[in-house]
Amino acid sequence: MGRNNRSEGARRAVLFLMLACGCSSSGKSGTVAPPSGLHARAWQIDHYLVNYGAWPAAAVDVAHEHQLVIVNPSRADMHRQDIAAIQAGADAGDSSDDVLVLCYVGRRRSAHRQPER
Repeated sequence: MGRNNRSEGARRAVLFLMLACGCSSSGKSGTVAPPSGLHARAWQIDHYLVNYGAWPAAAVDVAHEHQLVIVNPSRADMHRQDIAAIQAGADAGDSSDDVLVLCYVGRRRSAHRQPER
């Protein structure tokens, strides 16, 4: 069950990214600007990685092999520099291997609170 929820969350995140990046208007009525920059990169994503757990060096190396990585920074105790290391790709000086990183932001529930119905 946990795996299905993660897969569904990943699908939703990718769908959100695609919709957000693909629906930019040029400001003129009835026209849509062609995607550019990050928007264009989002349309070209062939494979992605989802990891809501720990990020040892080996996992970061695997992330560099993907175009998009989805993480949950609060669950993995990640900080700004950890995410930047993933974004930089295998060669920090080469922007062509940079990785798009989406951070999952969820609502935290306190342990004593009843689940919502």
